[in-house]
Amino acid sequence: MHITDLPFYFAHIPKTGGTSFIALLDHYFDADKICPHQLWWDIDSVKEIKSKNYQLFRGHFGGAAQLLSAQELNYITILRDPISLAASTYHYSKRDKNTKLHTFIDSNDLSFADFIDHQRTKHLVQNRMVRSLTFGLDNQMDFDDMTLTPDSYRQFKKTINKSRVNSTAEERLSRLKQFILNCHWFGILEQYDQSIDLLCYVMGWPPVTKTQKLNVHNKPQVIPPQIKEKLKALNHYDCQLYRFARQQFEKNYAHMLANLSLTKESKTEDIKKAIDKRYQSIHGSKTILKLDYHYTPKEPIFGDQWHRREWNPELKKYFCWSGPGQVSFIDLWTQQKRYLITVKLINAISSSLIENLNLLINNQSPEWHYDSIGRAYELTIHCDKQMISSSGLLRIQFINSELKAHKSAFEGDDNRIVGFALESITLKST
Repeated sequence: MHITDLPFYFAHIPKTGGTSFIALLDHYFDADKICPHQLWWDIDSVKEIKSKNYQLFRGHFGGAAQLLSAQELNYITILRDPISLAASTYHYSKRDKNTKLHTFIDSNDLSFADFIDHQRTKHLVQNRMVRSLTFGLDNQMDFDDMTLTPDSYRQFKKTINKSRVNSTAEERLSRLKQFILNCHWFGILEQYDQSIDLLCYVMGWPPVTKTQKLNVHNKPQVIPPQIKEKLKALNHYDCQLYRFARQQFEKNYAHMLANLSLTKESKTEDIKKAIDKRYQSIHGSKTILKLDYHYTPKEPIFGDQWHRREWNPELKKYFCWSGPGQVSFIDLWTQQKRYLITVKLINAISSSLIENLNLLINNQSPEWHYDSIGRAYELTIHCDKQMISSSGLLRIQFINSELKAHKSAFEGDDNRIVGFALESITLKST
């Protein structure tokens, strides 16, 4: 079995950009093939989860996620500067009223300095990456008959920690350096855009031109020098792991550029073009070209500038919003025929967006028109045979004239920059 046929697990270390990353990562897997749980106490039956043969796990499972899969896992993760991670943990807990620590911090008027010293909170800013990733790593115990709930999780955690293979901090650090080297991919939050380029290269996915950071506090975090020194001491092993990972990341990124016949001086747009070319070559060579078919965002979303897929309970269908960039595209792989393409949108920020929409197929302008029913729209596109590439790529590009924050168009507290909501694409040969 090829390694990329094995399931993937994103080891989500809290406050390392995981919320934004998961919204992107989910695109590339069928919705039914993604484990819906991200916390141990939501798992319920371990054996049942294992029987589902999910292709993607993501969440706060530490290194013990292998318990949830009958197959070996491909590990991926994101690391962050330990000092920045500690500050982000404090500020997130302080401002988010839904966190357990918010009331404690607020009622005790805990400063950041207090937070890193207090008996109840200091563990949250001490070698958090090492502790998270080594939880259950290399576990040899069988938990198939266990039902995991908030109550049973406590005993599960104790059992895992007591049976850890690497008992000393030095052993755990050494093991994690090897873990980093064995990861199918890992990213560095401080180099997020480069990390995503490397992800797309490694996975053979189309490049991502723009991302929207979710669950982020934009106010700069100023940390006094004396606090930084204390945090460095508290995070002795995290700092070593982070330095090692940064060095390895630079090597991985340089290797990518060399394989793409590029250099570190190459422009961002040239890097993305090279990644796209590689993706098209890989995907086109292994994809069975379909003729007539109906696509929905439940399936993998190979394209760019789409937000996470969402479920519409009334329609009982998945959909996804375009954005945050103005040019969204989605790739379908089909035979070189003439097609009538129907694109259904269940919503848009305004009728003027649809009126001024520019639509291309592989950079060519097809004939098309639209009909509207309330907030819903149906686009009818006439695709000529010559518009489809010889490899079978049919790339539908939507160039949006305007975008808005979701909350400004529909109220609420959703800060995502969106355009229209895609429901389905139907290809019918003519």
